Amino acid sequence: MQAMAALRVLLEQLYLHRCSSTCTTEGVRVDATSKFSTAAAGYGRSQNLFSYRIRVTNLRSEPVQVLGREWTILNDNGAVMVHVPHVPGNAVVGQQPIIPPNDCFEYISGTDLDTPTGLQRGMLEVRTASRIAAS
Repeated sequence: MQAMAALRVLLEQLYLHRCSSTCTTEGVRVDATSKFSTAAAGYGRSQNLFSYRIRVTNLRSEPVQVLGREWTILNDNGAVMVHVPHVPGNAVVGQQPIIPPNDCFEYISGTDLDTPTGLQRGMLEVRTASRIAAS
């Protein structure tokens, strides 16, 4: 029984590894993890759900502030399903968090897709503490 539970955990970890990416730029690390699931949509149809978690970790010695984002979510055929354009001061889920050194900010979001898988790409706008104080 314990062996089966351990195997399930291992398989889940392998899945998350395949659906995760990390990028570090100038001391700010962004981890993105996606998850796909299918749910009943009624009338014998199913709905493909795409959710993602974004974690922004400040590896710098000074606070940073997340100002905005730009995301594009594509379906498996390459069609754009969602595009959040970059607008100066565009908040991240209604917030512009200030992240202290060695701390993180995390949020979860998602959308429906018309295919069972897809792709997300994008960027975050971040400024350093010296620029936070100047504004």
